[in-house]
Amino acid sequence: MSSNINSIAKLLDIAELELAKPENVSEDYEDLRKKIIDKGILCRNKGEYNNHFLWDLWRKRKRNGIANITSNNISEDEFKKIKRDLINFTKKIAQGNTQKVFDEIVDGFKLLKEQGKIQYVYRAAIARVFCTFYPDEHINWVTRDNIKDINIL
Repeated sequence: MSSNINSIAKLLDIAELELAKPENVSEDYEDLRKKIIDKGILCRNKGEYNNHFLWDLWRKRKRNGIANITSNNISEDEFKKIKRDLINFTKKIAQGNTQKVFDEIVDGFKLLKEQGKIQYVYRAAIARVFCTFYPDEHINWVTRDNIKDINIL
């Protein structure tokens, strides 16, 4: 059963609990973070997004360098089904850190859900991709409307 996060305070409480878990603390976090951010820069510059990078960005559950998403994340089957969409979403995110781009990506996920290709609109994964490409600006698109529908399973 899922519960909606309906306040910033509740979101912060959950984040604090998650950060306190030993499995979410990594000694080599900064190295992992640097590697995925550097991969993002390289891919953006080349305009090419290989399978390994897409997997780390959208699907990998732990130790991707930005954020662990251990539940309510894209499944392996979903990843395979929507890989072309993920490439397009990634390219779009890499080109702009705006509310408009965020809304377009969320709408794209909503459409994929309506088509039965995915089970959820994976907002945490979307946020993680923005954080990868814009590590110093990653919160400028976070608004109450953007985070009010985040679900915790």
